[in-house]
Amino acid sequence: MAVCGHCSAELPPDAKFCSHCGEASVSANDPRLDATRQLPPASVSSPVGTDSVLDSIADPPVVLPSPPKPSSGLSSFDLTASSHGRFVPGTVLDERYRIVGLLGQGGMGEVYRADDLKLGQAVALKFLPEALADDPQRLELLHNEVRLARQVSHPNVCRVYDIGEIDGMHFLSMEFIDGEDLSGLMRRIGRLPADKGVDIARQLCGGLYAAHEKGVLHRDLKPANIMLDGRGQVRITDFGLARLTDVEDTAGNRVGTPAYMAPEQLAGGAVTIQSDIYSLGLVLHEVFTGQPVYRADSVAELVKLRDESSPSTLSSVVPDIEPAIERVILRCLEKEPTRRPGSVVQIAAALPGGDPLAAALAAGETPSPELVAASGENIGFTPRVGGICLGAFLLMLVGVVLLSEQVSFVVQSKLADKPDVLEARARDIAMELVGPDAELPVRDSAYGYWYNPDHLLRQHEELTASGDGMLEFWYRQSPAYLSPKHPFIYARTPRKVALADPLPTETGMVGLRLSAQGFLREISLVTPLTDAEPFNAQPGDVRKWDRPFELAGLDLADYVPTTPRWTPPGYSNERFAWVLETPKPKGQEVRPSRVEGATYNGRVSYFQVMHDWTTRQWTVPSRKQNTLGAAAQVEQSLEFSNAFFFLIGGPLLVISCVLALHNLRRGSADKTGALRFVVVMAVVDGATALMEAHHNLSVGLEMTTLLSCLVNSVGRSIRFWIYYIALEPQVRRIWPRVLISWNRLINGRLTDPLVGREILMGCLFGAVMAILVQSRLYADGLRQQGLMGNQLWMTEALLGGQGIAVTVGNMLMNSLTNIFSLLVLLVFRIVARRDWLAVILFTAVFTQINTSASDGVMTYVFVVAMQLVNILVALRIGLLAMMTAQLVQQAFIKFPVTSSLSEWFAPSGLVGLAIALGLAAVAFHISLGGRSLFGDAVADGRDGNAVPVD
Repeated sequence: MAVCGHCSAELPPDAKFCSHCGEASVSANDPRLDATRQLPPASVSSPVGTDSVLDSIADPPVVLPSPPKPSSGLSSFDLTASSHGRFVPGTVLDERYRIVGLLGQGGMGEVYRADDLKLGQAVALKFLPEALADDPQRLELLHNEVRLARQVSHPNVCRVYDIGEIDGMHFLSMEFIDGEDLSGLMRRIGRLPADKGVDIARQLCGGLYAAHEKGVLHRDLKPANIMLDGRGQVRITDFGLARLTDVEDTAGNRVGTPAYMAPEQLAGGAVTIQSDIYSLGLVLHEVFTGQPVYRADSVAELVKLRDESSPSTLSSVVPDIEPAIERVILRCLEKEPTRRPGSVVQIAAALPGGDPLAAALAAGETPSPELVAASGENIGFTPRVGGICLGAFLLMLVGVVLLSEQVSFVVQSKLADKPDVLEARARDIAMELVGPDAELPVRDSAYGYWYNPDHLLRQHEELTASGDGMLEFWYRQSPAYLSPKHPFIYARTPRKVALADPLPTETGMVGLRLSAQGFLREISLVTPLTDAEPFNAQPGDVRKWDRPFELAGLDLADYVPTTPRWTPPGYSNERFAWVLETPKPKGQEVRPSRVEGATYNGRVSYFQVMHDWTTRQWTVPSRKQNTLGAAAQVEQSLEFSNAFFFLIGGPLLVISCVLALHNLRRGSADKTGALRFVVVMAVVDGATALMEAHHNLSVGLEMTTLLSCLVNSVGRSIRFWIYYIALEPQVRRIWPRVLISWNRLINGRLTDPLVGREILMGCLFGAVMAILVQSRLYADGLRQQGLMGNQLWMTEALLGGQGIAVTVGNMLMNSLTNIFSLLVLLVFRIVARRDWLAVILFTAVFTQINTSASDGVMTYVFVVAMQLVNILVALRIGLLAMMTAQLVQQAFIKFPVTSSLSEWFAPSGLVGLAIALGLAAVAFHISLGGRSLFGDAVADGRDGNAVPVD
């Protein structure tokens, strides 16, 4: 008959457990048992509250007569092989649990191993001590343990099933762990090997992170509350003292085991995630060295040691320990919570060997934003590589400047004067031709630049010779306040006055267009609806049109009268028309070929200079009227793009709403990152819209402007918040490395070397993309169809300081919203299930959006190259690099970059160059990670492979 090696009771032949003591059946002759062996002192788990925190700073020693026994995992207990506790083996509780044996007992209660007869599984049952069964405080701790532990589901956290009561005895059922606690393991073997220590550290980080993600602080992390099963799997146990992070501690309340408390916890201060991290540091120090950080006999002595000394270095105990391990553990043991790592994920990422991100993906999990931010390389560029990237960027910058001289619409338009000079000239022309009216004074005015659609498809040499350019100056004045209403023209900035918004409907409104050289090209007056309206005739004979022709830079003698063909925008008494007397063959004539005019009661109401290619007047015509010529091709292209985005954006928003709700319910959404992203977007968008909007002295209109800008910016931010919440977790699951630097940036790690490296790469590829845009324009003969994504329509940078600020704001907005490109690519990736196929679909669709049927082959080549560079930068480098590239590209394109510093707009161009160059220089400095230009690490205690963990 076999005999139990623990209690000497007789065992049946095939028994796996002793029915007398509940221990695993081991023969008394088994060499694994050594009856004479004395183990080092074991710990008794005594989590203490306010009243007992000063009673002890370490668990009282106890000598175990046998090897460590399997435990439930909540804590270590006094093990007594000869005692069965209050239940003898075989007792059935609540007709469900059959007691196998006592696992341990201590200050927090008794733990029994039992068989769940209903489910056929081994469980552990934890009972409160009989003397404390009616103690409300202890009972609340038991309830709290179940309540919080059930919120955390992770392989490295001991599972708690339920709470019950039998004959007034309260107990909880939990996972039975066939193993021993970390405290007992270290008593037996001392410090653990480095590779095993790292493995345990990673598992501890995983379990703690799962708790912290649910807002649960453990507050009593110590070796006795860490179990290892037979496979070496770690379980964090005993959440009896845990609490939620959003629940404030009672002043002076100290709970936990003093020897493993953080300084602020021991002092009765606020307990945070960093407090658990400090406790983790103490545990890891003991794991890797086999010794506690501080040895003291009382709490007072412990406090004094912590105040007057720093933790001993691990290398002083274990000389061959890896520096990375020592560095991260010492960071955990910083006295100031703000100097400790921000999360346990950063600790896991800083440990040597392994890749937590790859491990999460291999396990089929979606890595958390913190894990993504803490993964990947933690160093930037070496000075040599960074210098090469910066040098390549500077070469690209020179290329951008040289190409701008050939392809920039602003440079090619030969702008003669500053906008304030042209405004004064336009006002004088309006006063001279239309004349003042005492009953219709000028109350409001606006001006700006625009690209004449009729000119955008012409060769620039032809336009320059005609005295015109692609860029024109417009001016409007009105006897009433100007209030934009047209939604089609400026959808993003609804309160911006434009050439045709608001529509010219108010009697006395005047609109002018001046050429790039300041010559009159069109003037129009809104005449009254009825003759009863006050509108005095201008004295003098204005039928002598010499002056309007002179203001247009033309000689009336070169033109002969003809039959009027163009209908004036408003009612007129008389109409006039002239054509060039001796026109040259088609394609050779550069002067305007036709001039039309009209008067109302002797006052000039309309005058327009036309070329053969002119297709419309400055007012907005109906779509039916505008069916011919260059402008029609331009607007048809724009309408196709708008329709496409409506067809794609609408369904995408609906799908995103569904996915966002799903992600929020699952808890996989990065709510913090999304909030920071949209707050920045809302601030930039709102501030830019307010600066760009038209302002006047009307309180009502100003309130409308403020409300409109607010609603639009908030609405757009909400839409992108939905996109972010819906699709960012999918990006994290499929392309997590794309988000590493982005997540570090939005978490405030502005000086992270990897962030600097990615921004520098983005600057380089942004310059490449700018050259591609310029090359497309050059290949297309400087015609409108070289305009991609509305990038060259921005003329605000020519309007002074406020215009420059608006341009920078629009650049930032376009850079932020460029994240939409990655989200669209993600949709293609989900549908196609292949990265390469998704890239092809994305490139094909967006090439179609940015081209028209009349584009040449080279235009398609450059557009395809643009789309490939944009999306491959995101996939191969990162989202932050893609957004930076968009920003730098626009800095080169939306500012009038020129090498001729004598031009009046040259300072504006220098602002764009300064933005790009400054961003690249700062990124280069950050990417070095503190290394000098000569490659030596700064003497700050870090080496070239330093890992940032804050």
